[in-house]
Amino acid sequence: MAKGTIKVQSAAGGRGWFVVMLKDIVPAKVESDAMIRSAQTELGQQLGQAYASALAGAVRKDVGVKRHDAAIRAVRDQLAGSATN
Repeated sequence: MAKGTIKVQSAAGGRGWFVVMLKDIVPAKVESDAMIRSAQTELGQQLGQAYASALAGAVRKDVGVKRHDAAIRAVRDQLAGSATN
């Protein structure tokens, strides 16, 4: 993100949105390599989830996925052992 720009980011799990404005960039001193590794791991997981979500949305849109709520409910009930015949 470049200095002076504004971006809108979705919160995890579709819980809302963040509007982020980068006013200034201040370099920080990194205290340990473990901190870097931890940040890389966390950001990598978040990025992977974002890519997976974007891909799933693109596939749904391209293929034209339709939800059949009654069929989904029937399978869910059958798997839970509460289906009525």
